[in-house]
Amino acid sequence: MTISEKTHHSEKPKWGFPKPTILVDSQSAPKLIGDVIEQQYFRMFLMGKPEDVALVNYPINDAYLGYVQNTLGIPLPTIVPIENTGKGTLTRDILNQPDVMAYMQDLVDNGHKVQFFNFLQDEVELAHAFTENPTYAKNLEAYLKLGTKTGFREFCQKYHVPIPPGAICHTPQEVSQVLMEIDEDCIVKSDEGTGGAELGSNVSISKMEILAAGGNLDVLIGDKLQQLTPAEPPYDVQQKLKNVMEGSLHIFINNDGTVAIDPIVFGQFSHEGSYVGGHYPNHLPQGFNEKLIQLANETVIPALTAEGATGMHCMDCLFNPKTHDVAFIEDNTRPGALDFIHHFVMKVADANKLVHPHWFHYQLPLKEIAGRAVPFEELQAILGEQLNPSESFVAISNPNVLTYGYDVHLTGISGGEFGSVGQALAAYAKAVETLKNHFGYKKDIPLPQYEV
Repeated sequence: MTISEKTHHSEKPKWGFPKPTILVDSQSAPKLIGDVIEQQYFRMFLMGKPEDVALVNYPINDAYLGYVQNTLGIPLPTIVPIENTGKGTLTRDILNQPDVMAYMQDLVDNGHKVQFFNFLQDEVELAHAFTENPTYAKNLEAYLKLGTKTGFREFCQKYHVPIPPGAICHTPQEVSQVLMEIDEDCIVKSDEGTGGAELGSNVSISKMEILAAGGNLDVLIGDKLQQLTPAEPPYDVQQKLKNVMEGSLHIFINNDGTVAIDPIVFGQFSHEGSYVGGHYPNHLPQGFNEKLIQLANETVIPALTAEGATGMHCMDCLFNPKTHDVAFIEDNTRPGALDFIHHFVMKVADANKLVHPHWFHYQLPLKEIAGRAVPFEELQAILGEQLNPSESFVAISNPNVLTYGYDVHLTGISGGEFGSVGQALAAYAKAVETLKNHFGYKKDIPLPQYEV
């Protein structure tokens, strides 16, 4: 059986993972490690099947669990709260508690796999603490390296995977040299950062800034590099491509070699390189989906398999709609934000017999509208019937952090016989108007535009 045949015949379900899985919602951005809001920002349990187990170091809002199970009618994994020992991440808390480790080892011995949200050195340490590798990745070190920016560039160069022009740099002087060689707007990325410019994973350096710096280019570069988190080398310097759409290719390679390609999403919204929303499905120039699937099957998947970097890959990429050129910009070796929403919507669709599920998701600045933090219970009361599954409705997917004034993750869903992204967007827009009217907010909240 060829890789392509395995892709199309994979038994991976429409949502969730193919084996019973322990979901560890480990913290992602280095800048946020130890942040109480980040630790309460649960994502992955919404992907889980009933046979899965989700470990959390803060209890999930009871009202939200009732809403998910009773209103949306979707199954959840077994949620196991563990003690928060103050180590700053869920992974460190697990490592610090022998009873939790023993519980996980027993599950692994009985066939469970472990899936992290973040995968850095702490997660490798945790995986090595088991009697055998508990993850979906065959080669933990290769998987870890691939998730770094410089490791991904080396991988792309080795296997001829398209990537923006650029180079790996270890000193400010090397950064300067690459900037001059590219002679265009560029992005400098921290090797292990995530979350976009807002969380310090990358900084932009424009050609205009370089020209304005003149003889002080070293000062400009030094200032820019200090904005990164972590700020230490190595760095990935790459050309900032123009007139492109941003999206992602989601690949899951199981231990037995079967492959599943989750939907290719080219309707992603980002701000300064940080994800803020997306929609599915969308309409791309004819033949593009086939081209990306072919690239995945003939180049990307064999390369990942050769490296032993099996498991989950959320590969961000750029697409030029005029030339059809594709350039991959990083590999998130974990589920991404689009995975959580898509699997969440598929669960809701299955539970409520939605024929053609479409969705439109955005992080709505609720604190700006209300002038304060709005907890889930209040938000649920305001939106009322709009949260009930129907041909067009909205769903919420981040309950705990709302009490801190965090943007609400609001998803418009359209699932009728003639469902569309436009109807999902209309459901989203209706919910926004309801919130604005309730709080007396008079300013416009611009609706993000999606590509057609």
